[in-house]
Amino acid sequence: MGGTDFGDTYAGSTGAYWNQVNTASFGSALSYVPEIPWNNSCASELIANYHGFAVTYGANGFCNDPVLGEVLYLSTIGGSGGPSGCAFGAPSLIGAVTGTCAGYPKPSWQVVPGNPNDGVRDLPDVSLFAANGVWGHSYVLCFSGGTSSCQGDPSTWPRAGGTSFSAPILAGIQALINQRTGDRQGNPNPVYYALARDQYGPTGNTACDSTLGNGIAGNCIFNDVTQGDNNINCVAYPNTGILYNCYLPSGVNGVFSTANTSYQPAYRATPGWDFTTGLGTVNAFNLVMAWPLPPMP
Repeated sequence: MGGTDFGDTYAGSTGAYWNQVNTASFGSALSYVPEIPWNNSCASELIANYHGFAVTYGANGFCNDPVLGEVLYLSTIGGSGGPSGCAFGAPSLIGAVTGTCAGYPKPSWQVVPGNPNDGVRDLPDVSLFAANGVWGHSYVLCFSGGTSSCQGDPSTWPRAGGTSFSAPILAGIQALINQRTGDRQGNPNPVYYALARDQYGPTGNTACDSTLGNGIAGNCIFNDVTQGDNNINCVAYPNTGILYNCYLPSGVNGVFSTANTSYQPAYRATPGWDFTTGLGTVNAFNLVMAWPLPPMP
């Protein structure tokens, strides 16, 4: 399960997606809201750009800025993703995919535009909103027992985020699928990827690009997140000075990169499948209705 945030604040389009005043039942969203990867880090190109920085790395980059970057955004909080590693074998550096480490083999069903031919299981498969407030968006929650927090305007309730919210929400969507089909489904991933291949075709589907926001096509099962990244800040490996997947040309804080000597951010959102949000976020109604029904007896 990957995690996203809403992209309206970055785009300056908040007024197009939210009522200025909540309804009587505290509703405020006007439509589907464009999404970006959930990322609280100074290594986020979108956050850096929003605060006027051209780059995230280097002594003059956002992650080494003493006013904002190192104070508010030196964080490894956000959605995750990447190729499988160290499922087998042993690392030569503890905590790093080195030595004899090998990943889980790529399943036969994980074939879709954007997914690399890397021979290993890649994550995530799908995503849902998971942000905890870095762009002003998060989940509101309440709990009962002791002092209840479930009273009054939800804007006064506790706020949080994380894939610990989005994962059970996806389980709820799967329960709707089970209810409609009248059967248990087992591993849903082969169906996710089959539906995604139909949606994206051989080169992707621009009508399902999440940046379209309220202009996205109504039949999209997956909202294709194509803007932003889930890159985070990094430093040299402890007690060794070794850089491992960390681009640190100057300064103290580097950014995750698939190359140590050049900026290859890990990872950017791209059309189709990507390491930030997988197949994209789920349109629950379209997914439930597109799910194949069992054959008639």
